[in-house]
Amino acid sequence: MSFKAIRLSILVLASTSLPSLAATTQADADKVLDALKPYLGPAASQIKIQPLDDGYKATVDFTALLATAKTKGIDATISPIEITAKPLGGNKWQLHQEGDLNISGKMPTGSFNEKIGGMTYNAALDIDQGILTGMDLTSNSAVFVENFADAMGVEISVHITGASDSEKQK
Repeated sequence: MSFKAIRLSILVLASTSLPSLAATTQADADKVLDALKPYLGPAASQIKIQPLDDGYKATVDFTALLATAKTKGIDATISPIEITAKPLGGNKWQLHQEGDLNISGKMPTGSFNEKIGGMTYNAALDIDQGILTGMDLTSNSAVFVENFADAMGVEISVHITGASDSEKQK
């Protein structure tokens, strides 16, 4: 499941299930999570939703979702992500996420370690139109390290380092 799909699912269901400008409660957050279960299946159990002033904070833990990869000899971890959703009024919501994203693991042919540092994501979701009406994503750094062997046994090592990056959508 992609990060974008998780973000949109949380916001769409939160905005359609509950009053959009009232202070939220844990009971409201539980209703959002219950509404997500049919859409996300087993992945819903890895999302924790809490009230946050007049919005929500969703924490996504990928540990159990990656457990099935272990049956294929892949042992991976992804750092949890936290997404906040706050109503803007008029059936529009503000999404926000910030922090580092770490992905690492081992597989039968090698290992990988990827880190995007200082990542910040902001977007506005228009529920009536079903679209993001604005989005920006920035990061301060990126480091990708992969070590593996190809089918012939040749060892390959890849190390990519990047500075800041920025993307905007209007």
